[in-house]
Amino acid sequence: MAPLSFASYNSDTDIERATLMTEIAEKLFREALGLPAAERAALIEELMSSLDKPDLELDKLWAKEAEDRLRAYRSGDLEAVPAEEVFRELGRS
Repeated sequence: MAPLSFASYNSDTDIERATLMTEIAEKLFREALGLPAAERAALIEELMSSLDKPDLELDKLWAKEAEDRLRAYRSGDLEAVPAEEVFRELGRS
């Protein structure tokens, strides 16, 4: 089937969408909107899990990054930022 584009749908918040979907995917999407919130969340989780494929090389890079950051923090080369400050800064964006 040819992709079907739709720019937005009307919901409580009129969330803008910029995506391409097949007719089947759009039908599933519209039906999913009718599910209770908990079921939609569970469906999203399952779909996201289906996309998450292990990548050993990427996992090694992230592990090294985490170790490097911890080492820098422990040696005093990297300072911690309190969560409250991070969230306050994020709220300003």
